Amino acid sequence: MGLTPLVDVVFLLLIFFLVATSFDEPRLAIELPEAETAAAPDSREALRVELRATGELRVDGDVVEPADLDRVLAARAATAEGLELRADREVPHGRVVEVLDRARAHDIQEISIAVEARAPAP
Repeated sequence: MGLTPLVDVVFLLLIFFLVATSFDEPRLAIELPEAETAAAPDSREALRVELRATGELRVDGDVVEPADLDRVLAARAATAEGLELRADREVPHGRVVEVLDRARAHDIQEISIAVEARAPAP
């Protein structure tokens, strides 16, 4: 009775954890700006528009070309309870205003801008 069974078990555990963690879907992080008055997200189903620092645009998780934004907003505006805009802090202000303008053009009135809660000052 040597160390061989122990080494086998440790090796199998190592393989198990490596395989189990590789199925996790990678998330592209959006670094939201901070605000002292940040509130919890609304539980209603709002149309979620994400502007990434890389220039990528997503609507409800689907990658959308900027030229197709009007078409997508028109198709989904009727069933949405508003729009939640999640823009990375590195996205130019003009790009954010452009998306807000497109939303208003499709009669989306309830618009919220997602932010992170700022840590209280010590």
